[in-house]
Amino acid sequence: SDPENLRFTMRVKPNVLAGHEYNRAVIAIDEKNGAIKFAGDVPQGSRSQLLRTTLHGLVEAAEEAGSKVLEEIHNPEDYFAVLISCVGRKLIHGDRIVAEVEAASDALGKKMAKIGFYSHGEICPHMNSGISELHNHTMTMFLLNEH
Repeated sequence: SDPENLRFTMRVKPNVLAGHEYNRAVIAIDEKNGAIKFAGDVPQGSRSQLLRTTLHGLVEAAEEAGSKVLEEIHNPEDYFAVLISCVGRKLIHGDRIVAEVEAASDALGKKMAKIGFYSHGEICPHMNSGISELHNHTMTMFLLNEH
C-alpha cells in the first residue's frame, strides 16, 4: 500500500440508527483484491465517506471543543481534563499535532488541571445517538470532578 493512502479516515454511517456514525482509520489497501483494511469493524451495507482535513482544521476543531466544554461548567478549577488523541493523527501530522492539544488546553484555560496521552482509538458515546463506539483518528476530551 502507498503510505499516502493511509492518511485518510473513513466516516462510517451504519444503517442501524439515523445520526450515528464513527471514524475508521485505513490501515492497508489491497489493490490486487480491491479491498481496504480498517482499524475496526465496518458493517456490510454501511455508507461511508473518505475524510480529509488539514492540521489547521484539527487545531480549530480542538479549540472549539474546549470552548464548548467550558460553556457547560461553572468553576473550571473544580475539574480535571483528560485529553486523548489517536496516535493515527500523530502519524499523519507528525510532531506538529501537538498544536491540536495545545489549542484544546488553551481553550480550557489555566485554572483547569489537564493530562493527555495518545491512544490507538477511543471509545466514547456519539454526541447524537449516545451509542458508545470505537473511533479512530479522533481526539476525545472528558472532565472529572468531585461532588
